[in-house]
Amino acid sequence: MEADLNLNTQSSKAPMTRKRARILLWTALAVAAVVAALASLWLVIYTIGAPASPPEIRGTYLEEGRPIADFELTDHDGRPFTPERLSGQWSLLTFGYTGCTDATPEMLELLTFTHRLLEETRVARRLQLVLISVDSQHDTPPRLADYAPRFHDELIALTGEPEQISTLAQSLGIRYTPIDGNGAPAYRIEPVATVLLIDPRGRLLALFRPPHHPQLLAEDLYELAQYHRRQQWIERLAPP
Repeated sequence: MEADLNLNTQSSKAPMTRKRARILLWTALAVAAVVAALASLWLVIYTIGAPASPPEIRGTYLEEGRPIADFELTDHDGRPFTPERLSGQWSLLTFGYTGCTDATPEMLELLTFTHRLLEETRVARRLQLVLISVDSQHDTPPRLADYAPRFHDELIALTGEPEQISTLAQSLGIRYTPIDGNGAPAYRIEPVATVLLIDPRGRLLALFRPPHHPQLLAEDLYELAQYHRRQQWIERLAPP
């Protein structure tokens, strides 16, 4: 009778042992799968994640970007425009004035066509076009509000105190001086016909000098935005 009891006890323990073994086996397999997945993810990140060097563009790329001066301007709707409105956006920026009959309209048409070429990409959703007027005496918000929509519905035209505009221009490497316009406002802006790219951190990331072509400029912007996005992705996933 006692022998039978011992046999029954051993047989009842056997299924429990097998069950525990199966649980341990599945746990080990799950852990191995997670480790393999993480290893694959890091392999992708470090193999094809960020390119070894920034993409080659036709403009001048500034590694890590260059800080720009603090400023407070006014947009064509009469609202304050400060560095906070550059944050989180890509900004294509140029200097000009409404009294200019050639260079400024040509630059704004360039920005408009470039934006249209990017409309089917996610870049366009975060791309703002900005004109900073160097003629604050004549380019008031109402005048800019009439001027800007002629080129693009979302073009932001800015004016402000001369000192504010001058300080911002200098920090972006732009110089402008009044010249004789036979009674009309006229300015020389140098470097001539320059487009500036401000990144979502509010830093000057690249500048483009003539000759310009909307298709080529759009390609450069797309490549820079993709590179920037991939770099952010890597930084978020990288260990501290």
